Amino acid sequence: MLYSTSIGLDVHARSVGAAAFVFETGEVAQRTFGYDPDAVAAWAATLPQPAGCLYESGPTGFDLQRRLVALGLPCHVGAVSKMVRPSGDRVKTDRGDALFLSRLLAVGEFVECAPPTPAMEAARD
Repeated sequence: MLYSTSIGLDVHARSVGAAAFVFETGEVAQRTFGYDPDAVAAWAATLPQPAGCLYESGPTGFDLQRRLVALGLPCHVGAVSKMVRPSGDRVKTDRGDALFLSRLLAVGEFVECAPPTPAMEAARD
C-alpha cells in the first residue's frame, strides 16, 4: 500500500526514534519517544493520512507491531538482513536509521517479516 506519510521507527528496549516522510511535500518530521505505542500512534494520527510505519526486525520482537496495528496504525517489520544500505552509510544514529526506514517504506523497497502469533513467539522463548 502507498502511504501519504511513511514513518520509520528505530526501536530500542526503552526508546523509539521516529522519522516521518510526507511523500507529497518531502517534509520530514522527527520525534523520540519512550517505548510507548500509544504515543507513537497519537503522533502518527497528527500527520497526513494514510500513514504507515516500518521498523527493523531485531531483539525487540513483534510486540510493537501488534500494538500499533491494534491502535489502527499499519506497521511493517522489515528483514534487516535484506535491507540495502548505501556503501558510504557507516555512521549509525537513531535519527538517521529512522529516516532511512521511512524512505524505504515510501518506495516499498523492503522485505517484510511475517509476524508470528503471540503463542508462536512464546514457544520460541
